[in-house]
Formats: sequence, C-alpha cells, structure tokens
Amino acid sequence: MKLPLLLGAKAETVFGALLVVRNRAVRLACGLALTTGVLLSLQEADRFPGAHQPRIVFLIAGTLTAVAGSRLFAPGGALAASRQVATTWWLVPLGRLTGALLAVLPVVVVPVIAMELTETDPLLLGFSVVIFGAAVASFSFSLAPIVGSSAAMAAAVASVWIGALPTAAVHEWIDKWPVAKKAMVLLWNTLPLPWRADRLFTESSSVDVLVLGGWIVVGFVVASWASTAAWTRRRRYGGRI
Repeated sequence: MKLPLLLGAKAETVFGALLVVRNRAVRLACGLALTTGVLLSLQEADRFPGAHQPRIVFLIAGTLTAVAGSRLFAPGGALAASRQVATTWWLVPLGRLTGALLAVLPVVVVPVIAMELTETDPLLLGFSVVIFGAAVASFSFSLAPIVGSSAAMAAAVASVWIGALPTAAVHEWIDKWPVAKKAMVLLWNTLPLPWRADRLFTESSSVDVLVLGGWIVVGFVVASWASTAAWTRRRRYGGRI
C-alpha cells in the first residue's frame, strides 16, 4: 500500500473516531452499556436468568455501533468532508468505520467480563462481535446520507432490538400480520440482526458471515455513491447544492 493511501486511511480512522467520541448520543449509549455491564456483574445467575446469553452482548454491541454509525456520514460536516477526499472510493468508509469500531467496541468488553463469557472461544466471540458491529454500523451510515442521521440511527437501533427478541415470539407476532408477512420474513432473514451474530458464534455458520459481510459491502457502496453523487451535483450546479 502506498504511503499517501496509508496516511489517508490513518486520517479517516482518526476522523471517524472523533465523529463518534464527540457525539453526545454515542457517549450516552456507551454509558448505558457500561452501566448494564456493572449491573450484570452484581447479579447472581439464579436471580437474573438468561444474563449469561451471548445475545445480550450482541444487543449491546449492535446498539452502540448503530448509534455510532449514524454519525459517520451524517448530512453536514461529516458528509461534506467525505466529498473533499480525492482517493480510492472505499478508503473513506473503511477508515471511518475502523475508527468508530475502535472507539465503541472496547465498551463491550465490560459486559463480556460481567457475564463470565471469557471462558468461551475468545477469538470466535471477538470475530462475531466485530463483524456484526461492522455490519450494523454500515447499515446505519448507508442510510444517514439519504434519510438523515437521526432516522438512520432509529432504524438501525430498532432492527437491533427487534432482532434480539426470541425467534418464536417474533414468528408469533409476524403471523398476526398476514398482509405484510412475506415482507417481514424477508427483512428478518436479510437485515444484520443479533440472532444471526448469535448463530455465527454458536454454529460458525458461513451463511451468516456472507450476510453480515454483504451488509458491510453494501454500506461502503451506498456511502461512496451518496458522497460522489452529492459532489457531482454540487459541481454541476455551481456549488448551490
């Protein structure tokens, strides 16, 4: 990799981390995650049934990355800065995503320790958390230039929390809406939801890797397109857009 490309990746990584750390919504989400980890550590297993399930870890990681991802290409300074970078199309989303993950995913370590999950396969758990967090963040920042950062964050957080529900309960709820059943089943099977990350962790399913990895690619493409399209319109109309 050439030196200018390395410097550009470093700059975007730092910028992505700053976009996340300086945002109050992300700091609030991290505070809630840390509080959850402390509360779990104070609970006994028989008094808090289900607390040792890895899906709770994916719920926390998904919530943090959904909030953080919505800031990476938010309309305004973040999106405008992405239009000024003259480099490979994938460098900006890659750098900002890396910075966001480095800023928020260490917070997930506290719930992992609190729920005594360190005895499980640490590499597989770490891989599952990282690829799931990257997929959720990509889903969030791909929506941000189109619908706004707040709407993107709301959609990503809602999908994470719905996806953390037991599968049987979700199917029962879907059956009550026969008109939209096919659409909801399609969304349930295609969106980057916590149940898929949990299955990746427990079963090492290659399908889940492909789906979550596919969302990362989709996020990169959409974010790059939004930045390039906006920059093209701006040049065409003399900077009025």
